[in-house]
Amino acid sequence: MPERNIDMNLLSLIGDIGLPEPLPASIDSAARAALEHEIKATGRSRGLLRRLARRGVLLPSALLLTTVAAAAATAVATGFFNLNQQAKQNVADTPLQLFQADLPARFGASPASLWRQTAIPSSVHTIATPTIPGVGTVQYWVANTTQHGICTAIRLPDGSWAGLKNFQEVGNSLVGCRPTRAQLSAGALILSGFDYTYSYLLTRSRKELLLDYGEIIAPGDPTEVRDETTGATALVIDKKYFLLVSHGGPYSAVNTHLVALNSAGKIVADEREPLPDRAHPSGSTTG
Repeated sequence: MPERNIDMNLLSLIGDIGLPEPLPASIDSAARAALEHEIKATGRSRGLLRRLARRGVLLPSALLLTTVAAAAATAVATGFFNLNQQAKQNVADTPLQLFQADLPARFGASPASLWRQTAIPSSVHTIATPTIPGVGTVQYWVANTTQHGICTAIRLPDGSWAGLKNFQEVGNSLVGCRPTRAQLSAGALILSGFDYTYSYLLTRSRKELLLDYGEIIAPGDPTEVRDETTGATALVIDKKYFLLVSHGGPYSAVNTHLVALNSAGKIVADEREPLPDRAHPSGSTTG
């Protein structure tokens, strides 16, 4: 299978804003054609679309969509980074090495000033060791950064990292440290209390799983996260972290719809709805 060279400036911009599929009609024809060309050029659109779409976080703005598509047009003529090779190089890092590698920032995430995150070594630790059927016992590692960003990663039983192992085969977001949605928002992102990323994972029988993991910080003391699409649930760890495992497959990351519930089963946050009074202040999610 040929390697896919994906432009991280494009992916960071679209990945953190979110782009639905099929493409919105509000994108002008020239920009639409450029974006579709970029998708088809990968030779495997499913893997790219997983990166291009991030589960309904896009606010309806024709101007924003046109800006995103214009970035796709410029990406066709720019240089590309070999992310698959980078995934191989970092797949066996120690937790501290992985967080210090700052992969998203190193590979063109924009704006660079926000994506550069400095992990605090003393804060690197595991918060859970759940067992995933068909995979085994994994380790959920987290850390804080001096910029008040988020570091999360799932270490697999063989010592490799979800999101780096099988990177080319199943498609993933680059793992490591990143800014919060509030820090990135500039009015474009829904501040729902959710800050999370995703990784695809292959079981021993080659079944594809989707891992959604990160933080939920919202009023109402959330104790559980649920995907409204699949019904999969996960308990909130240490009052803010979660790791939700669901079935993979085409566009599963795109179709995810997370909500947070309190101990009484009441929904207290929905990733597609902003919290009242923007109750997720910039830079405060990791404490």
